[in-house]
Parts: sequence; structure tokens; C-alpha cells
Amino acid sequence: MFHCNAKKRRTQNVPANCPVVGVPDIEPAAFKIMLSFIYTDDLSALNGDNAMAVLYAAKKYNISDLVRPSLQIPISELRNVFFAYAQALIFELEDFSLKCLRYICQNALQLFGSEEFLQIDQKILCNLLESDRLFLSDEFEIWKSVISIYN
Repeated sequence: MFHCNAKKRRTQNVPANCPVVGVPDIEPAAFKIMLSFIYTDDLSALNGDNAMAVLYAAKKYNISDLVRPSLQIPISELRNVFFAYAQALIFELEDFSLKCLRYICQNALQLFGSEEFLQIDQKILCNLLESDRLFLSDEFEIWKSVISIYN
């Protein structure tokens, strides 16, 4: 799928009419990590900030050996656990979605006040509200958080 004679490519001038293949749905950093993994098995740049973007790239290009490391980043280190939960549901990653949901429920008071919470979609919100694992002693706190999404 990814083949290139890098040495030959560096020594030749690239013609002006050479087409550039864009991959707009994958973040450049995630794409670089994916290529680094494909060619060198290096995942040193994989972290909580880019794990979900790398997961998306791995799923898109069916690189199962890259999916596992993307899911092994501790949930607490992920940039946006709500986005990670949504990705887990989209890709039908049941174990990972349960880990995300458990983390969200255990840290609901802190997470429901975050900017990331304000960006969740209706399906994720419904899943969270249907969960009987939310660690919020006051239902009014949940209500205030939900109302803040729509203000």
C-alpha cells in the first residue's frame, strides 16, 4: 500500500505537475506516526494527545497492529475522553468504550465542567445520562452541566 524509493525520490527533482495526494481526514501528526510504525515499528511519538487520531488512521487503513497500542494509552492521559468514547462506539470497540465510560462516570464532577463536555453530541449525552454508574451525588449538578451544553 505504501511504497516509495525514498533515496531515488530525494535525488530527483519533483516535477511541478506531480499530483499531491491529500488525506484531509487524518491529522498530519497521526499520519506520520502511522507511517513511522509501518516502516520502522516506532511508536515513540504516540501519546494521549494523538492516540485517537492514530486509532482512526489505523482503522481506516486496517492496520490492526497499530490499533492495540492506540488503545493502550491510559484513559486519564487522553486529550478528550468524550471523543475517545465516541470513537470507541463508532468502531465498536466494546472493551475500550466501557473503560472510557467507567472513567467518565468516576470523574463526572470534574469532566462535566470541562470544555470537552460542552462539545459532546446528543447520543453520547444520552448514553452518559442512561448510565447508572455516574458518581454525582446531586442530580442538580448533572442538570446544570446538561443545560450548559445548550447555552
